[in-house]
Amino acid sequence: MRLPWVYKKLGEATKALELYNQALPISREVGDRISETIALSNMGAVYLDREESQKALSHYQQAWSILKQVGDRSSKAATLTGLGAAYRNLGKDRQALNYFSRALPLRRQMGDRPGEVEALYNIGVAYRAIGQRYKALEFLQAALPIIRQLPDPEREAATLNHMAAMYGDLELPERPLQFYQKALQIAQKLEDRSVVATTLNNIAAVYGDLGQPEQALEFFQQALVVDREVGVRSRIVKTLRNMAIVYQVLDRPAEAIWVLEEAVTISLQMGQAGISESKEYRKLLISLLDMLIEEKQPDRAYEWVNLATIVELADYFRKINGRVANPEAEAAMAQWQAEHQEIDLREQQLAENFDSGVAQKLRDLKASLSQQEAAITSQFPEVAELLYTTPIKSEQLLSKIPPGRASASPGQCD
Repeated sequence: MRLPWVYKKLGEATKALELYNQALPISREVGDRISETIALSNMGAVYLDREESQKALSHYQQAWSILKQVGDRSSKAATLTGLGAAYRNLGKDRQALNYFSRALPLRRQMGDRPGEVEALYNIGVAYRAIGQRYKALEFLQAALPIIRQLPDPEREAATLNHMAAMYGDLELPERPLQFYQKALQIAQKLEDRSVVATTLNNIAAVYGDLGQPEQALEFFQQALVVDREVGVRSRIVKTLRNMAIVYQVLDRPAEAIWVLEEAVTISLQMGQAGISESKEYRKLLISLLDMLIEEKQPDRAYEWVNLATIVELADYFRKINGRVANPEAEAAMAQWQAEHQEIDLREQQLAENFDSGVAQKLRDLKASLSQQEAAITSQFPEVAELLYTTPIKSEQLLSKIPPGRASASPGQCD
């Protein structure tokens, strides 16, 4: 079982699954129940990494049915954790909580302190998801001293961020600041720019809740600088949207319009794999149009409506044209579209909750997609243009925006 595990660690999920699928029937044939559970659990872990949570759940459930009879505590704890993670990803937080809670005593019996921390953290997050914030705080507070003893600064920053958010949920807006500020210090020491950006955004939101928009704007501006360095466009859009809200509170409509225009522009550029289906993009566009009309700028509002309509039509026709006659070309396009959608999903995932593993996978996916585009362009020149939003390209989008309106501050959008 060692070789497929190595492939998994190297990010070769397809190869790892192939080898596990070869090993599984052999384990069953010879009656090696332990090897069978190892294969099933590891396949579940690979499917979790690939965001295929239903398949992950199925494999973990098969492993658990065997482990209840023959497994050791370590294998049981790992599989219970995997079951919890799969249920959490499927939005079934109560079931997730059940399995995370069952893993905790096993971790403690083994003296597995990192495993205990993981269980406490997962339980805390699950309690928050089902609205039991005091219980969530109880488990996260129990995890914190162990995290500091290990030490595990990345987990500490994540835990502090969750605790701060829960104090905010409990309408205790002064309390989150001390946790966010500590999380920010840790992230800065680790030079983890994504966590820095997330935490700056969180601090800004707290100042907004406290009725201090100037301070909120200051932290959103700092977050935007770091967001641009990280380059996750969905998070840049989110920060710009928040800045627009603060500018409106401060009665600075011109600046609110500028940042909304940049947010919509980036959303349009992200729309190569389905802009017409993006609810967030439509909300941004409506906010921008409302402000332009309120500021008596109907001509600019019309320009944005026209531009958005052109892009949505281009996306619509691209989807129609995507069904090409050549089966090989169609298969290549289908794979390209699937990876493009996965990139969008992972960018959104990073925007909501940064994870270094997801960030690495996103970089790998983008590199793979670039190679695919080159191969498709070379092998099937007749469909090459379908790889891009046609007939509008990013440069054409920017050229249509009124001068000086593409950015809220100096510097280009990543």
